[in-house]
Amino acid sequence: MKKLLIILISYCIASVSISYAQKEKKDKVLLTIDDHKITKSEFERIYRKNNTSTVYDNKTVEEYLELFINYKLKVIEAESLGYDTNKSFIKELNGYREHLIKPYLEDNKIKERYLREAYDRTVTEVNVSHILVRFPKNYKPEDTLEAYNKINKIRERILAGESFEDVARETSEDPSAKENGGRLGWFTAFRMVYDFENASYNNPVGVVSEPFKTRYGYHIIRVNDKRPSRGMIKLAHIMIRVNRDNEEEVKKGEEKINMCYELLKEGTPFGEVARKYSEDRGSAPNGGVLRWMRSGIVADTLENILYNLGDSGSISEPMLLDFGWHIFELIKIQPVGTFEEERPELEKDLRRNPRYKLIEQERIKNIKKENNFVEYRNNLENLVDILDTTIYEGKWDYTIADELIEPLFKIGDREYLQKDLAEYISKGRYRKNMPFDVIVNTKYDEFVEAEVVNFEKSTLEDKYPELRYLMQEYHDGILLFNLTDSVIWSKAIKDTAGLEEFYNNNKSKYMWQERADVSIYILEDSTLLEKAEKLALMRARKEISKKDLLSELCPENIKKCVSIEDNKFEKGDNELIDKMTWEEYNSEVFSKGNKINLVVINGVLEPGPKLLDEARGLVTADYQTYLDAEWIKALRNKYNIEVDRKVLKKVK
Repeated sequence: MKKLLIILISYCIASVSISYAQKEKKDKVLLTIDDHKITKSEFERIYRKNNTSTVYDNKTVEEYLELFINYKLKVIEAESLGYDTNKSFIKELNGYREHLIKPYLEDNKIKERYLREAYDRTVTEVNVSHILVRFPKNYKPEDTLEAYNKINKIRERILAGESFEDVARETSEDPSAKENGGRLGWFTAFRMVYDFENASYNNPVGVVSEPFKTRYGYHIIRVNDKRPSRGMIKLAHIMIRVNRDNEEEVKKGEEKINMCYELLKEGTPFGEVARKYSEDRGSAPNGGVLRWMRSGIVADTLENILYNLGDSGSISEPMLLDFGWHIFELIKIQPVGTFEEERPELEKDLRRNPRYKLIEQERIKNIKKENNFVEYRNNLENLVDILDTTIYEGKWDYTIADELIEPLFKIGDREYLQKDLAEYISKGRYRKNMPFDVIVNTKYDEFVEAEVVNFEKSTLEDKYPELRYLMQEYHDGILLFNLTDSVIWSKAIKDTAGLEEFYNNNKSKYMWQERADVSIYILEDSTLLEKAEKLALMRARKEISKKDLLSELCPENIKKCVSIEDNKFEKGDNELIDKMTWEEYNSEVFSKGNKINLVVINGVLEPGPKLLDEARGLVTADYQTYLDAEWIKALRNKYNIEVDRKVLKKVK
């Protein structure tokens, strides 16, 4: 549809876009079509847009005004016929709007702040130890207090002098703490949940943090160290899988990895050895190459070895890790780039990260503030009172709230009532025994958020004139496409009687010039040329048929013997034909690659009118142009058009 829309707008008025009249006190009305008024500033904006130094066919103001009037007449006609009320039109226009408004629904200042924060954290890595006290499933507020008191007592033990690692092994509800003493190693932005990341970057090195909450529970952390980011690393590896608990298997694996190591030292390319011997099915076919990794992905000891391999192409000694024996090759280390270089990846990470929701929440908060949001949360109690157990089955009848018309909140000039929330609640699904007050309060928050966003969406054209102009362009373009298709394009194709009448009245426009009636015989075998020429001339004189010629010339294998192309050519249509003397039964031979072309002029045709089928494409296009001109005449007679010439003279 977009391509058609572009074609349409170009067809009508060189991609013009129509704006709502700007509400300026000094803005004069330039054009009136019945009761439709078009201002000078509207026309001026469109004229400037479509008449620039880059446009080949610039129009004068007067010329452009005529095109503009034709365009507006068609749009007004479409509206008068109700095309703008069709469900299909409304659906299509809304679809375009949903696409067009996306950039306007983001608060770039807020997003930029989060991107900058993420970048600043990307260039610095933190090494953190933590202790976790989890919340129970389906926890209540009193459960969080119990967890908070527990984590506080744990913190007091460490402040009193106990080892962080020992206390972590004993008390942390993160299962890995039993092995690592709560030590998480190095990480940067987006590796941890946002609250944990904030605490890690905001806490001083060596200090045990105050308790803080994430969705998992309460934490305390100690930042062990901070350092500049090591960046990304690209490696290849050869892996021999072994069970580390099986000594014999470990020994056999060691023999095999040492054999690979010797091959590498002798100069065998790493990729060749990896493809032949590595037991990592994912990377071996690719020469052992692994995806890019950030520092902090692997254990500190291994990471130190890998980042210190030296230059690209350096190889590690064989080493035994969790899944077997490895040899690594350093391909490249990529330092963190500038903010602008890292921005595309940062934006991807931000959109995938739960913290993106924080941007939305902050934006919603700003929308509320800008539009005088007021809420009356105490009016929720009445909804709690009318809920019953049918809500768990999805059968609750929200119409019992029809009399509940107290306001819940107000934004701008819109007020939302208790019964509005009741309908919203009825569309949800809830687990059995979920408390009614929890249902009402949870759905209220969702409802507020959804309606605040909807309010913002509905006011975008008022806030952003460029969006308003663009939406009007799409509105008018779709209308014009639909109406023009009905009145002109489809009619020109379906109205066979009208098309034939138009053709008969304009036959002289569709003429053939002098043409040569030609047959081209393409031969594989040069020894057949003499016989082929004799038969071709007989066929030109209609002494034999094409079938007889083929049977005579190629009795055994017609397909491989000759191919025949019959056609009629005007001067300039074919380079070979143009070289010949146009006389009846004239023939010439041309070589083309390893084939021989025998060209015979069967006759020369005098100039004459084309049949309708021969000129249908041109006739249809001209018929459409004719219908359009007649339509414009009818519209100009139907509508009263007034141009204020004094205002027109002031158009810049």
